Amino acid sequence: MKKLTVMLALLPAVVLAAAPQGSPARGAGAGQGAGPDDPAHMERMQKRMRLARTLGLAEALDLDDAGAIRARDVMAKFDERRAPLRKQVADNVRILRDAARGDKDAGAKVDQAVQRLREARTQLQALKSEMFQQLSQGLSPQKKAKAALFLATFHSHAERMMMHGGPCAGPRGGRGMGKSMGGMGMGRGEMQPGDGPQAGRQAMMMGDGGDEPDTDEWFADE
Repeated sequence: MKKLTVMLALLPAVVLAAAPQGSPARGAGAGQGAGPDDPAHMERMQKRMRLARTLGLAEALDLDDAGAIRARDVMAKFDERRAPLRKQVADNVRILRDAARGDKDAGAKVDQAVQRLREARTQLQALKSEMFQQLSQGLSPQKKAKAALFLATFHSHAERMMMHGGPCAGPRGGRGMGKSMGGMGMGRGEMQPGDGPQAGRQAMMMGDGGDEPDTDEWFADE
């Protein structure tokens, strides 16, 4: 019953993440053909991953309704603060890629782009630490450890998904973020537009072991 009420409390987010984006979405450069650089596609991906993160953390920590909603709100607040920094990263990575292809204008900006990437990474790492402190406030040492491992594992998989514009194949082939999520299963039935509440159910499935969490990235000492 507790998991059902958590799902109902988070249902608006499920609907937003799964809702069709209108009939033009099937046009050129959108819908299934939309790539990772398409803003609408990226927004849908981010909504689905945020929902999966909330449900996965709630399951990993066995949170009640109030705890799940609090975790969602804390993470959403930090998502907003990270957004401009992530744009800064994307913009400067694009400069480096252009320079690597021989673009002379981009080549003149390489040193500045590298410096801005370092600055953004430092700020992003500080936000991660601050978010974890707020999320883990009041948790037992065991639950705090579970939260740290879940977030580190989720981060590494989410970054890979965002890079490829969709659920990526796992180490065993054909499976996305499955047992290796340390508390959330997104294997053969990865969340797709139109999955609705079933997507949230998949995100709450428990599993054992898998990929090592990316603790070096999550807890990097800048």
